[in-house]
Amino acid sequence: MRQQHQVVVLDNGAGSIKLGFEGEANPRLVFPNSTGKAKGERQLYVADQLLEARELGGMVVRRPHDRGFLVNLDLERDVWTRGFSSLAASEHQAGEGGSSSAGRSKAQLDYRHYSLLVTEPLFNFDAVRANTEELVFEEFGFNSLLAAPAPFFSLHHMCNQPVVATPPQLEAKSVAATAAAAAGQAAAADTALGSAAAAAAAAKAAGAGLVVDAGFSACYVVPFYDGQLLSIGVKRLNLGGKALTNLLKETVSYRSLNMSDEGLLMEQLKEQLCWISQVGLFTLQTMLITCCFPLVFNSSGCLNSYL
Repeated sequence: MRQQHQVVVLDNGAGSIKLGFEGEANPRLVFPNSTGKAKGERQLYVADQLLEARELGGMVVRRPHDRGFLVNLDLERDVWTRGFSSLAASEHQAGEGGSSSAGRSKAQLDYRHYSLLVTEPLFNFDAVRANTEELVFEEFGFNSLLAAPAPFFSLHHMCNQPVVATPPQLEAKSVAATAAAAAGQAAAADTALGSAAAAAAAAKAAGAGLVVDAGFSACYVVPFYDGQLLSIGVKRLNLGGKALTNLLKETVSYRSLNMSDEGLLMEQLKEQLCWISQVGLFTLQTMLITCCFPLVFNSSGCLNSYL
């Protein structure tokens, strides 16, 4: 007999939605929190349908969030409806061991038997919260609702993990100075493991932590103590994934093709091809030196000067 899930978990990000059930390590579905329509076509792609679209070029995208806050409840309702239907289809497929597509398309969640855990932005507006509650209870009919900012769940997750202090992973470089610097950093990290573990254990016992929430529209730095959010210390930086996508569009448009109207396509390229350095400052310095200042070495392989 398959397990009956009781809580639906919805990470309602401004850029993407992660949807699944409680107790599972990974979300069942991850899809854009938006709708799209190709120019000259009638078909409207909603939520995970965007992942199946064959042509992303010229796609006109609408998002229910602006600057991190919900501004279009009707559009969000359409995205959630599609997402819950896809979640019910995945549950039906898992329970029946892979049935026909027709049976999966008719699968629906019985909202009366489920509770909903949903994330909301920090310092959410009361009117937006009231509209969300109306949508959850009166239109979908969930049994209960818990809405809280994502950093609360991040802190709870980290406080329930074993404390393990590990040294940073350093990237291999070809320059001899890089190897020496990496060796020095590794040695320093080894000597700091004991103190880092002790500090992490003390912070965990006190329910203290600092959560950096890097989102689609903005980044938040959220301090906690005794399990409570210190609202006076919350900082917001209006820089997120959307700004990075716009920067990528400008860079590609300047150097190659005009991609100013290809936001969805460039966002997918960013997620598939771009990467995050493990030693960001050193990587930036190395890229600046190698790209802008050719190095001159003497016969013994030592660095003479910059051109």
